[in-house]
Amino acid sequence: YWIHNGMMQLGEDKMSKSSGKLITISEALENYSSNALRLWVLSSHYRGPITYSDKIIASMERGAERLVRAIKVAQHESTANSINPQLYKEQFIEAMNDDFNTPQAVAILFDLARDINRGHDEKLDTSKAQEMLGELASVLGLTLEIEAVTLDVPSEKLAELAAKYGVDSDENTDIEQIIQSLLERRASSRKEKNWQAADAIRNDLKGLSISIEDTPEGTVWRYRKP
Repeated sequence: YWIHNGMMQLGEDKMSKSSGKLITISEALENYSSNALRLWVLSSHYRGPITYSDKIIASMERGAERLVRAIKVAQHESTANSINPQLYKEQFIEAMNDDFNTPQAVAILFDLARDINRGHDEKLDTSKAQEMLGELASVLGLTLEIEAVTLDVPSEKLAELAAKYGVDSDENTDIEQIIQSLLERRASSRKEKNWQAADAIRNDLKGLSISIEDTPEGTVWRYRKP
């Protein structure tokens, strides 16, 4: 996958060791999940060129997170018509049999994830559809698991931020717990329409290389190594 038929570019330039324009897998994984990198490769046909950029991989990260959220969304016990995942499987197989058309196969995964979320909102039984999403994703090497991230955030900076917004913390408080508390404080500010306070929390977290995104399923955060 990483060679991608020898037509990989870094921005506008060809990626090669001889030119010094090279991003290794281990370097890319310092900032992005393996799912995001797999989606990046799979979203281009193996016969065509592929370009690496932070903007492109960041969009793939958001896409990977959408798939993970769809497969993790709570299930409803319902007697209403549930989502029939068989059609998606047939379309997926057809795409893969069409000269390994992974971009189309990936698009089908996102179609299925969209209908899972829609079915969840309509209180339908999405369990079989979620099982199918996991099955088809695994064919492409996607795990759809929440990947562990090493948070290299200065504890003293995070403690200062917690104190600034009145979040309880001490030396034994888990970093992720502090971040979640700050997000809850931001959610309260948004509910009160105190947009200035909400934006201040977002910007302060961004200063610690923690970006946040508001989604229909709630606010998600991501750490990116500076």
